Amino acid sequence: MRSFPPVLTFQSTVDATVSTSAVIDVLYDQLPSNGSEVVLFDVNHLSGVDVFLRAEQRSVVATLFERQARPYRRALVTNAGAETRDVVLRTAEAGSVEVSSRPLGLAWPVDVFSLTHVAIPFPPDDPLYGLDAPRTDSGLLALGRLSPRGERGVLGVSTEVLMRLSSNPFFPFLAERVREWSAVAR
Repeated sequence: MRSFPPVLTFQSTVDATVSTSAVIDVLYDQLPSNGSEVVLFDVNHLSGVDVFLRAEQRSVVATLFERQARPYRRALVTNAGAETRDVVLRTAEAGSVEVSSRPLGLAWPVDVFSLTHVAIPFPPDDPLYGLDAPRTDSGLLALGRLSPRGERGVLGVSTEVLMRLSSNPFFPFLAERVREWSAVAR
């Protein structure tokens, strides 16, 4: 039998480019028990967009955390409750159906409803992509801080592209998890 190295993936539960269901069904559900882990970033349930989500996007989280053991660790960054932007990490270890939860000390930004795969590797203070990029007089365009409002059809780039989140408000957790995961002898 062929040996596969462990895989660590960070994925938004809603992604127009990378199918979250495919990441789970085609990749993770086919892996042997080898120390792999998938970390999903849920939508901000306090943002009011839940009613607009497609059914398949709502079912990904439910399916992944249903009462079925899987050969990989499953983790979900999600709202701690219905009335807070604070997030927790919900985790089911490989081979287990038990879900534990711990606060991350982080919260959804007020005007953000989901991550994008583009946002995952960039911290909020990234000078180009950061939502909280430092303001400078260098002339550097801070794409992450753009919030285009005005007449439609006059920009050379679609407002959808400019409105797409390009940094990860949960980057401190991501960096910590990568350090922990890579420290384990692989």
